[in-house]
Amino acid sequence: MNTRFDVCIYRINSAQRMARFYRIAIQPSLFGDFVLVRRWGRIGTHGRAHRQHYASERDAMIEFLAWLKRKRRRGYGPQIIQSSSL
Repeated sequence: MNTRFDVCIYRINSAQRMARFYRIAIQPSLFGDFVLVRRWGRIGTHGRAHRQHYASERDAMIEFLAWLKRKRRRGYGPQIIQSSSL
């Protein structure tokens, strides 16, 4: 495949003062394997990160899709930022 995957999803609820992000990416490593990088936290912060190595891009993609599905079930989704300057 040799394609880079990178998705950022959000969970925002102003009534609960919740503004979170979750970013999932697959990146090739220097050693020929693939790294699934997950980063999460409050919007506006650097957040926390976890990296997991996979021998094939297919294995990394299976885990990528599993994490994306879990987070979508928990209410994360794409967020459209509206600009007042338009």
